Amino acid sequence: MKTTILAITAMAILAISGCSSSDSTATTNTTTTSTTTTTTSTPTYTPSVSAFSTAGPHNITISTTTSGAAICYSTSATPVCNAAKTGCTTGTLYSAAVSVSNATNLRAIACKSGNNDSSVKTVTYSMSQTYGTLSASVTPTSATLGATCIDSVNTTMDAALPAAIRDNFKCQTAYVNGANNVFKSVNMPNHVSFYYCSLISAGACAVDKRNATLWAALPSGNTSAGTNTIFVQNLEFTIPATPTLKTGTLTGTQNGYVAVGVTVNGLAIFNNAAAPPDTLAAEAATFDGFDGHPQNAGVYHHHAGVRKVGASGTDNNDANLIGIALDGYLIYGKKCDNATATTADDITLTASTGTSDGSAAGITGASATTLDQLHGHTTTTRHLGTATYHYHMALDPTATIDTLLGSYFRGVAGTITN
Repeated sequence: MKTTILAITAMAILAISGCSSSDSTATTNTTTTSTTTTTTSTPTYTPSVSAFSTAGPHNITISTTTSGAAICYSTSATPVCNAAKTGCTTGTLYSAAVSVSNATNLRAIACKSGNNDSSVKTVTYSMSQTYGTLSASVTPTSATLGATCIDSVNTTMDAALPAAIRDNFKCQTAYVNGANNVFKSVNMPNHVSFYYCSLISAGACAVDKRNATLWAALPSGNTSAGTNTIFVQNLEFTIPATPTLKTGTLTGTQNGYVAVGVTVNGLAIFNNAAAPPDTLAAEAATFDGFDGHPQNAGVYHHHAGVRKVGASGTDNNDANLIGIALDGYLIYGKKCDNATATTADDITLTASTGTSDGSAAGITGASATTLDQLHGHTTTTRHLGTATYHYHMALDPTATIDTLLGSYFRGVAGTITN
């Protein structure tokens, strides 16, 4: 016997029984499905502080709690993820800690395929510095240093150092270490400066941001070096105790050194160039009243004169000792002292108008009264009893202004760390 199974709908049953759907107690169930899109977690920064009391730059790590998310960041614009949410149409894809300096605005966004993008995390970083005071005059002095160092900065000189260093270098520690002389400095100017300011904004230092003892206005016509201010450093120069003239290819002073020498008052000496695209001639308009300024990590330095250690009012147009280069050769003002302490017989020097080709063989033109392409010559001075190579501040054809050093070291350079 064949059995037929019929499938009868509820509506059909209602129709057969003569009942309408309106008076039936039966119900039809409807299922509604809702879709919720997850939002990627907003990035967080480590360390979480935005105000630092030590010199920058500081490294900031960026993270998000959303696994597998990409992070885009920028210090100049609002970051935007690409359509695939694996990269950035604006900003940089995060892969390693980001270096930030004073007044840096760091923005970051996190994104992941299938998710909504996170909100943008924005932090403005500030770096301030507490300075000491000077307990003595900060006016320019003749000869060596008449003024004291900044509070908490000491002078410690190894008795084994040559007299030229032991008797003239202040506001730093120096000692003999094997074949080298080591100089350590916190790099704090022992004079007033516009850059003794905890925060520079729009080229100005508000009264409440100025160090009461150390701050001074810029020279007339000069402008601030951005937001750069002075910070304590930890410079360590390892300099040959017996300098040696280099043969063959010379070492460039623009080869990425933290500094290329140290002044007699413990400050960094920089080379004869500015950070591109600036020129040093233009950058000179940001120097304070003592011919120095800080870079973006707070390293105060001199390119073109150290008025603090020059004879008053001369802008280093004298024979005073200014410092020592990384190759161990001394650096003097624009004149040569003729190996005497009196200024009456100081020699006015003629600077070279040529530039070095980077080879020792190409260094020419030096005499008792003229300098080579690296600002140097070989004579005696009151610190050098035998004729020895040394540098002078001189007009530099690359910088087009007076600088302390040229484009190359004449000797075998030592090392420096910070």
